[in-house]
Amino acid sequence: MRVIMADLRDDLTNWSALENPDHIFSDLLEIYHERAQSMADQERSRGLDPHLRQLADSIRRRTLRSLTDLEKVHKRLHRPGSDYLSTSPARSRVMLQALQRGQRVLDTPVPTGTLDEEYVAFMDLYYQSGLLLAETQIRNGREAPQVALAREWQAILRREWQTIKEHRQGMAHPIP
Repeated sequence: MRVIMADLRDDLTNWSALENPDHIFSDLLEIYHERAQSMADQERSRGLDPHLRQLADSIRRRTLRSLTDLEKVHKRLHRPGSDYLSTSPARSRVMLQALQRGQRVLDTPVPTGTLDEEYVAFMDLYYQSGLLLAETQIRNGREAPQVALAREWQAILRREWQTIKEHRQGMAHPIP
């Protein structure tokens, strides 16, 4: 899990202010889905908590569907004669600032614990950084398909994060 999250944090650093923020969002959305899927696979195969394994299975199915939807958007936007709108320096700056904030969130230390405990902690950070990215795209995106994806992803992240928060509370205060 630590390697997956470190890779995600590193993926937030490799962008140029010259790149189109909508393009950055699309690429990062794919990366976020892939990392969530990798963490879900780890939890599903090695986790002990049946509720977390069920959540991980749900996250895995959702990311597979989302990646398929994202591929359709990529094909529509990259067909011959179609391209992203021109890059606005102000929009690029806002996106890069959001990526820096997301990277700081992902830099938050997670104490060593069981796989289940670490999964909950890392997913908490994943949701925080993902919501930063989605909210930035919703406010500043110019391409309607990416803004729609950001709105959908934001709603999903909030639902899943609430489940993680409830589970975390249960882990901190086990019911007898």
